[in-house]
Amino acid sequence: MTTLSQIIPKLRERGYTDDFEYREGSLYSMKTGKSFTPGELVIERFYRFEGDSNPDDMAVLYAINTSQGIKGIIIDAYGTYDSNELGDFLRNVEIKAIY
Repeated sequence: MTTLSQIIPKLRERGYTDDFEYREGSLYSMKTGKSFTPGELVIERFYRFEGDSNPDDMAVLYAINTSQGIKGIIIDAYGTYDSNELGDFLRNVEIKAIY
């Protein structure tokens, strides 16, 4: 089974070097300080992880590209620690999964 800690370095190698944070209705780039709305983003890859022994370990990792070519990741927990606001936001982002 592939883990979150195994996937993140592989995404970094593929150019997803930024980290995004959800702030007040947009995704904020930790590197550039820019904020993006759903229309400025594309989810290019996503991975769902389920905790075998602990339901608190459930998460989805998203690899995102912006309209400005900034590529990064964001992790959304689901289950006990899910963020309704982030989940609602990401549902409005185009998914164009590439593998």
